[in-house]
Amino acid sequence: MIKLIIFDLDGPILDSLSKSQESVLQGIKKLIRNGTPPQKVRITEETFVKHWGYPGLKTSKLMFPTLNKKELTVITDCWRKNELKGKIPLVRGALKTLKTMRKKGFFTALLTARFENLEFHLRKYSLENLFDIVQSWRPATLPLNSKIKPEKIHKNHIFCHHHKPDPRALNPILKWARKRGIFKKEMVMIDDTLVGLEAAKNSNILFLGVCTGPMNSKEKWQKFGKLNKNYVISSIAELPGWLKKCAGT
Repeated sequence: MIKLIIFDLDGPILDSLSKSQESVLQGIKKLIRNGTPPQKVRITEETFVKHWGYPGLKTSKLMFPTLNKKELTVITDCWRKNELKGKIPLVRGALKTLKTMRKKGFFTALLTARFENLEFHLRKYSLENLFDIVQSWRPATLPLNSKIKPEKIHKNHIFCHHHKPDPRALNPILKWARKRGIFKKEMVMIDDTLVGLEAAKNSNILFLGVCTGPMNSKEKWQKFGKLNKNYVISSIAELPGWLKKCAGT
């Protein structure tokens, strides 16, 4: 029986992919105008599929391995500015699903590699009260005891220097769960990326893929992630039905 549901933020809950892709493309155009050779910034849909899910700068480095630090900064700056310009919508049905999970008595956790603007997005949709615990990544170059206070993001917030797919990224949530008598076999992790899938496998946790990110079809999940179609849903709006049918909950 599932007791704890671990959600990723971008993809399953925030419908952020299209705005992020738009930001990357704007950065590419700016680089080309500034003289960067076009062949250094060629990108395909498969590029997003294989590298999405890491913290922003690492994602950019993986997608564009030949760019220097200054060029990468152009892309990440476009990304950051565009996010604050316009409202990133929620995935349709996401808010209703989160509220339903709470009403049904599930424990809920948020595990995200998002470092910047997390509080901004949680407050915008009043999401902070829909999770028992929120864990976000924080660069190791920034000490955990710096000026940003975890409680300002969520009353039960944890920073972690490790991000998915490193299995250590799950350790704080797993520790929190053990104190409540919740074991790995009673968890499911919901993500829209191959990075999330790898993290779940590395930690031996049940994984459920959603199609509201770069892996936007069951076929892609099967092709790139070798994921059984029974463990893929179109969006988390289908989660209550999946839990009832496939998880016996």
